[in-house]
Amino acid sequence: GIGAAPGALILEPVARNTAPAIALAALEVLRHDPAGLMLVMPSDHHIARPEVLQAAVATALPLAEAGWLVTFGITPDHPATGYGYIEIGDKLADGVNKVAKFVEKPDVATATRWLAEGRHAWNGGIFLMRADVLLEELAQHAPAMRDACQRAFAAARRDGTTITPDAAIFAGCPADSIDYAVFERAERVAVVPVAMGWSDIGSWDALRDLGPADGDGERDDLIVGTLVPRTAGHPVPLDAVVDPRRDDEEVVG
Repeated sequence: GIGAAPGALILEPVARNTAPAIALAALEVLRHDPAGLMLVMPSDHHIARPEVLQAAVATALPLAEAGWLVTFGITPDHPATGYGYIEIGDKLADGVNKVAKFVEKPDVATATRWLAEGRHAWNGGIFLMRADVLLEELAQHAPAMRDACQRAFAAARRDGTTITPDAAIFAGCPADSIDYAVFERAERVAVVPVAMGWSDIGSWDALRDLGPADGDGERDDLIVGTLVPRTAGHPVPLDAVVDPRRDDEEVVG
């Protein structure tokens, strides 16, 4: 664990993508602090150097407190075609730039050019912002979403720190990502470029790259080992031999 007890655990009754989920969290933050900040991070990404992320968050804090929506752009180390990118614009402060625009996944030639130019970062889906500012942006750009989230949250069932929004109301909420619903439409969006050893572990190749290298810096194509998912705190061993070069590979226990 991370040594911190959750203030609230919000259970989505149905999946509606990231924007409604983050809106629900913002509504809970505002119950406790009208100027509260939110650091939004995917739970399944790998960050090799968390101290670098912590420093980037500290850099972003003044602009976030001033009402900017801040994203953290991953400094690319190869011409990846599987990620969306952020074009880095004018400098706002030391280590912080305005977002020029968000761009979709490029082809290899475009990604190679961007890597050489040094003005693009990967969109890793990590954000810092004030909860009230996020909800104001939703009211402007996705009012039906904000309305549905507010009504579902107001009618939520609470059990200790667990919050379950009203299922029927939330089911009627428009589904969209936070990128499309807010960040690509808002005016005051900043980016903090950061090189923190990030991976979304989105492929077998990415998983292999996180493994140990031999004396020559090479990694085996075959991943041989034990995956240990946990159930109720107890490890469940799963012996696996995986060839990441095969798209149809199955893991067999």
